[in-house]
Amino acid sequence: MNKQSKNILVINEGNSDNLGDQAINKSLEYIIKDCFSQNYHFEDLSRHKRVNYIYEVSVKDVKSPKFNVHKIYKSIKTLIYRLIWIVRNINRINKAVKLNNYAIIGGGQLLLANNIFPFQVYVWTFFLKYHNVKYSFFSVGTQGNFSKYDRYFLKNALSGAEKIFVRDQLSKDLIKLNFNINSRLTYDVAFMYNKIDKFESCNEIYSILLGPVDIRVFKLYKESFIESDDYHLLWLELIKNYDITKIKLFYSTNDDKLQCVKFQNFVKKKLNYKLDILENFNIDSFIRNIKKSKLVISGRMHSLILAKTFNVNYVTFEVSDKLFEFNKIYKELNLTDIQTDLLKKIKTIL
Repeated sequence: MNKQSKNILVINEGNSDNLGDQAINKSLEYIIKDCFSQNYHFEDLSRHKRVNYIYEVSVKDVKSPKFNVHKIYKSIKTLIYRLIWIVRNINRINKAVKLNNYAIIGGGQLLLANNIFPFQVYVWTFFLKYHNVKYSFFSVGTQGNFSKYDRYFLKNALSGAEKIFVRDQLSKDLIKLNFNINSRLTYDVAFMYNKIDKFESCNEIYSILLGPVDIRVFKLYKESFIESDDYHLLWLELIKNYDITKIKLFYSTNDDKLQCVKFQNFVKKKLNYKLDILENFNIDSFIRNIKKSKLVISGRMHSLILAKTFNVNYVTFEVSDKLFEFNKIYKELNLTDIQTDLLKKIKTIL
């Protein structure tokens, strides 16, 4: 007699404008439905509705980051945000939890020390515990310095999990250091994406894809200020030995698209050449562009993961510790071994 299928609730950032997050969610859907014949149900960690796909941007859309904001103001702003978020999402969360037998909080950098994700994860796990729905964390990552509130929310959420699988040693070490909780290693689920991609390779080939990351991400992780031109020079340095006419710009988030526009303008002024920006309006066009390239240069981990998944050469712009870990771990690993490990580990949950 066949074992009855479970209703598996997957909680991650699959509704965001980040195409890497969307690749994660589709990969988990494939694993749960196609590999293990379970019922897949998705809810976004943060959003009660899908963010619009990549939109049109211009340099006028740039908002300068605010520095030295008073701590009291930040605390009040965070509190108001949390209250609004609960009001908007509490019914959605409660309904989703009650309809499922098990939950996987999985894929992506969901355990960030940013006063937002820790609280949202805490609320989700509060309802999972309240309704006696068991849950695990799978293929998650973490990074940063945790505040006392971050520690409280995340320790509460993590300590209630049946199992915790992280995607790199850095995340494993940080969880142990900050929460005294053990976790196990696996890999990023987006490495499964070549199993679900339905598009054949195109004869048209882009020699090089360059993906400048939003400068605010660089400032956040490096914890230092950098002028826009100096930041663009770092990216220009990466392509100095290549024929610029063979380079196309690409992006995986709305903010990165804006950075592409700014870098395009910078190169036009400096070299009198206008780089083309490839449009990635959705995950399918994003994947097609990667598959049509010979080399991907990026500071977004999932652009690099997908490049490796489709056997495209890549160069990492190490904007953060997680990308340093990526380079250290994945450069020599075999894709088949990665996928085998992912299926083996998630089977212990399902």
